[in-house]
Amino acid sequence: MKAIALISLLIVLAATAWAQTSRAGLETPIKIAKPNFSGRWQLNLAKSKFEKNSPPGLAALFHLVVEHTEPQISVLIAHPENTAPSPKSAAASFTWFTDGRGNKFDPTFENAYTTTKWVDQKLVTNHYDSDERTTIVQFEEIELGADGKTLKILVKQHEFRTSERTEKDIGYTKTDHLVFDRVR
Repeated sequence: MKAIALISLLIVLAATAWAQTSRAGLETPIKIAKPNFSGRWQLNLAKSKFEKNSPPGLAALFHLVVEHTEPQISVLIAHPENTAPSPKSAAASFTWFTDGRGNKFDPTFENAYTTTKWVDQKLVTNHYDSDERTTIVQFEEIELGADGKTLKILVKQHEFRTSERTEKDIGYTKTDHLVFDRVR
């Protein structure tokens, strides 16, 4: 009888230890790989939505060429016929760091910086540019479509300028929903 009680006790202790180990494993957060935005992307005008008086401008004529190796994302805005774009041959280029560190964004503005970080599966970027007369604050939310063939970018931008004639602020706010298709 003592042997049966001892075996039962050992079974209960083993089951309790196993259950605690299993529960501890469930409490460990599951790491989901962040999307990789690398590729060449072309703006899809039919799927994109621009606010009234907010044309796509030159973006419609260019491709985004993205090289993404965590935590760095390098973006070139290149002509579609430029098969091997470089920062020198691109219409524009910039780099983001996804670990939240800020960096200088636009050399044409004296006080320009950006910060970028992951929020779930979306990359959130905040830009701030200013000079004597113009300040631009821009928020971008970037995500890869479930199929991996579309890149969606929500852009909210506020710009205000001081008029040279009136010295009063003139400003606007716009929100655009850009959809890019993977070219390769």
